[in-house]
Amino acid sequence: MHSLKLRPIRSADLPLLEARLQREFDNPDSGTAYPRCKTTGELIAEFKLYGLDWRRELRILEAADGRPVAAFGLLYSPEDLGSRTMINRSEAAVAVGPYRFDEAAVATEDVLAFMERLAGRRFGFLRLCVSAANLDLREIVLNRGWVEGRENQEMGWVAEGQPKAGGRGAWTVQRLTGRDDPRLPQLATLLADHFQWDDDCAGRLREYLAEGYHAGYVHGDNAVLGAAVWLKVADTDFGRLEYLAVAPEARRRQIGTSLVRATLDDLRSAGCSAVFLSMDTSATAARAVYVTQGFVPTLRYSTFELSF
Repeated sequence: MHSLKLRPIRSADLPLLEARLQREFDNPDSGTAYPRCKTTGELIAEFKLYGLDWRRELRILEAADGRPVAAFGLLYSPEDLGSRTMINRSEAAVAVGPYRFDEAAVATEDVLAFMERLAGRRFGFLRLCVSAANLDLREIVLNRGWVEGRENQEMGWVAEGQPKAGGRGAWTVQRLTGRDDPRLPQLATLLADHFQWDDDCAGRLREYLAEGYHAGYVHGDNAVLGAAVWLKVADTDFGRLEYLAVAPEARRRQIGTSLVRATLDDLRSAGCSAVFLSMDTSATAARAVYVTQGFVPTLRYSTFELSF
């Protein structure tokens, strides 16, 4: 590892990175699970989504002869740090990579060591999403002291061949009109209860809206019965269904189905040819709703965490 040199990424490195991204997308057993991108354009969009400059956050490892042999990066919310030099031990970064271009020239452990050192200077935690099929990477991170969290399921929906859902007797889904919508606190409370958000749940939902997310809800019985949060990822042709929650007393009434249909119609109208989501593997009822609306399982993964 002493012969490796770390530097920021350059535009000339992008073809190497794109080839690696494509390989990992087509072969889940060889890569990570998030961000799972087909192209460098999609990966760059992930950094933009966080408000980050990919040129600063993606790093290249060079061999002694100057050849780029690996890449990695960190995703985080700049607002949580305050500045590029600030340290916040209560915040976590999400690992991008490791991506090895020349597997004979650099070991996965070496790339992780650089990544861990960089993250440890500013963050309290580092998270890495590993495909369940990538047994080699799973073993490596466990041996390095990472702790495995719960398993999740990624699912995908492709617009081609899918009919527009429309209402067809379903519940009416209304959209939040903005960060000052009087329904926002009710939506935030429902989402917070379902996903264990922190105390300022309304503030968190307002941040999502400010970042370009959309939120819809079903209202009845003088209360918000269900809510969804979704996003068209800028500069791509895909979207994400980020959150879906139905109040316990309102389940089995087709509210989740109505929210998923409205989300898919909105994203397709915005130009999305595909939509992805991530869910806890134990959420069997939610999975059934997604499957009936055309989602198919893509991969399973676990999130590993390293504390500094």
